Amino acid sequence: MMGFRTPFYDVNRKLMFHGIINLAPSFPPHFTTTAKAVLLRLLDKDPSQRLGSKGAHEIKMTDFFGPLDFQKLLLCHLVKLGISTKTLRI
Repeated sequence: MMGFRTPFYDVNRKLMFHGIINLAPSFPPHFTTTAKAVLLRLLDKDPSQRLGSKGAHEIKMTDFFGPLDFQKLLLCHLVKLGISTKTLRI
């Protein structure tokens, strides 16, 4: 969670679910344009159009996640877990 709360949060659960179904999400003003763009696509009401519905590669290719090297990230995590990366096919 980037904003420390869900975009439709309300103490009233009925209002929260109404927002999830019927409203566009709102974001704090400090969110970057790329953060808002990826979140809007992740929260698309139509599951078939939602970012990631055709695979994680869609999410990885967004401007928001583009700067990350997922191969290096995975290798770093595996090394921290004590898993040898010499035997893996990545």
